[in-house]
Amino acid sequence: GGGLGVTLNDWERERFDTLLRKELCADRSRICAAMAFCFDKSGAAHQIATLLKESLIECTYENKTVSVETRIARLYLLSDVLFNSQQPGVRNAFRYRDAIEEMAPEVFESMGQFDGGGRMRREKLRLAVCGVLEAWHKWIVYSVACIDDLILTS
Repeated sequence: GGGLGVTLNDWERERFDTLLRKELCADRSRICAAMAFCFDKSGAAHQIATLLKESLIECTYENKTVSVETRIARLYLLSDVLFNSQQPGVRNAFRYRDAIEEMAPEVFESMGQFDGGGRMRREKLRLAVCGVLEAWHKWIVYSVACIDDLILTS
């Protein structure tokens, strides 16, 4: 698909939900599978970005607390999608950049407010957030002011 109004069908939405909430972990191949889905369906970038944002800010899923490891894996997926949205040759990929910039303040604020799992887990999440923001700074994907604002909210 190509137009702005493209959305995922029910099967695609269910598949992305499975990738995001049931299969995604810090394993590279799992993150790559989810990212491949995002770019295969890049016509629905706005909807996919919204679903990704919802998963990043949720604290529980099916009455279970979302683990720090899962939150980090979702953050890495977001970051990989952002990085690859700048690569030439992927149709509609640029749409992810704008969608991620729009959602980033809420996502990073949510990461900063995370209080589950004790000090060690919070520190693990904080280090992942810092690493992602450092990478975004190096990629020059957003302005320095934008990145600085995200650092302050996280």
